[in-house]
Order: sequence, then structure tokens, then C-alpha cells
Amino acid sequence: MKQLYLLPLLLLPTVALFAQEKFELGFAVKAGTFTMPHEKKETIGLAYDYPVGFSSSYGVFVSRRLGGHFRLSLDLLYNFSRYEERRNGAEPFSSFLPATTTMTRNINAQSLITPLQILFSPKRNGKWVLNAGAALNVVLGSEMTTRMESDSQNPVTQWQSDPVRRYGESTLLQAFLIAGLHYRMEQRTAIGLEFTGLLRREQLTYWNWSAPPMAIIACDCINPYNGTPFWMQSLAISLRHNILR
Repeated sequence: MKQLYLLPLLLLPTVALFAQEKFELGFAVKAGTFTMPHEKKETIGLAYDYPVGFSSSYGVFVSRRLGGHFRLSLDLLYNFSRYEERRNGAEPFSSFLPATTTMTRNINAQSLITPLQILFSPKRNGKWVLNAGAALNVVLGSEMTTRMESDSQNPVTQWQSDPVRRYGESTLLQAFLIAGLHYRMEQRTAIGLEFTGLLRREQLTYWNWSAPPMAIIACDCINPYNGTPFWMQSLAISLRHNILR
């Protein structure tokens, strides 16, 4: 009878070890681009240039093993992004406007990203891991600085608070795609390359003329049904570390 009572105590270390092997809890860090560099030209003669920008995320994750090759992972990440839009060309619709203008918009944005992913290892407990899933992105705050330069006027700079989160008087909520490849440097630490962001950016641009006397400032306004000022398509290096032994 004593042996029967002692059996649960003897099994406790084995149960704890099994639970730790099934679950992982740790932190994740990412740093990379905000978008892929690209250009866009309008039929009216305006050209848009988008540099790569910068995006970084850090937070925590929890995952559970599903068999020998799969894991289910849930992350909670804080994201900071800095990106830029440059516009060059002649202003449309008016002959008295400057012949050539350059407008540069610098945007900083903070958000929370919650990726839910499936992790797949081709070999049981192998070094290489593929991950794919979806994420909700909630924009917490943003700010934008716009600088307008022309060949006939002095430069003009404007600052705007929260152009992303409060656009349309509502908090911006988006669905992102997550996909990547990781390599386990050791049992608890993995480094990888990941894509995070919208698959498609749809933007409708029109012009809202506002200015102090004798100066014209052109603003791009985003249609809330067709697009968003926050269109991250980030390619980043990531680090994940499990704190459970």
C-alpha cells in the first residue's frame, strides 16, 4: 500500500518533464524593413517612391506541441514602424500652381500584433522549422510629418497627430499574413526570416487643397474602404527563445 501512495510522487518529475516538452513559453524579437522598395506612377504625371523603411517587434509567445512535427503558437508583440512616402511631379488641375513639387511624408506608428501560427518541422525535433499563420494588428498611435518643396516657393512643413489610428474616427484593425523559416541554433533558441503584413495594398488618392495665403499644399487622402495609411509588408530577421527547460 505504501508503494501505491509513493507512485504519484515518483511520477511527478516525469509529468513535469512531459509538460515542459509539450509547451514552450518565451520571448520573440524581430527587426527588418517596413515594406519592399518600389515606385508608383500616376497617369496625371505624379511619381511615388517608397523606401524600405524600418519595423521592429518584440514580445512573448506560448506554443503547444501537436504530435512530432507540428506546434501551435500564439504571440503578443509590440511593433514600432517608421516609413516614408515621396511624391514628385507637377501639380494637376491648375496652371498657377508650381511646375514641379516634391512632397515627403514621414510616418511613425505603434501597434499590437497577435500572430496565431502553425510551426512545422520536416524532421521530428529537427533543426529547420516552417511557420505560417494569420495575425490581428491594432494600431495604437501614429504621427506624420509632411514637407512640401517647390521650385518657386519656400519649403513648408506640417505635423499631424494620429493620422493612422484615428483615420475615420475609429481604431485601425487589420488582418496580416505571417510566414517564415527558422533554424534552431540549439534546443531552446531559433533564428529565422519572416514576412509580416498585408498581401495587397489598395489606395485611392485624391487631393485636398489647403494652405496659408499664397501657398498651396497638396495632401493625399486615403479612402477608408479601399486602403489604409498603414500598409506594412515587412521582411525581418527574428529571434525566438524558450525560457522553459
